[in-house]
Amino acid sequence: MDNHSCHISIEVIELAQQNQIILLLLPPSCTHALQPLDTVTFSSAKQSWKRIVTRYFLRTGRKTIRKIDLPVLFKELYSLALTPKQVVAGFLRAGVWPFDSSAMKEKVARQPLAAKQLNQLPQAT
Repeated sequence: MDNHSCHISIEVIELAQQNQIILLLLPPSCTHALQPLDTVTFSSAKQSWKRIVTRYFLRTGRKTIRKIDLPVLFKELYSLALTPKQVVAGFLRAGVWPFDSSAMKEKVARQPLAAKQLNQLPQAT
């Protein structure tokens, strides 16, 4: 998770410990490259969702999705894209588990600094 203060509390830490969950705080401005679900799972889900919705529109002749149809479509999405295999692949690609600092360094090094970030760099004295 990113290290924003709203995500961390004593309760969260205790709950993680009770459930044998290792919390990994990602550096600021790097979560887009290191977040395990962002690296594989969500991109796969986006592609699957587009195919599911396209088939739905072709099959029904509709231009919008009815609320009553959403659970069935989400179930299909979940079974296609949100599988344990996809989640594990995300953690592997991000270098989170098993830990691979070279995978992390490669992703972060490729990300150009935004102008806002450059302005926040410490000044040489």
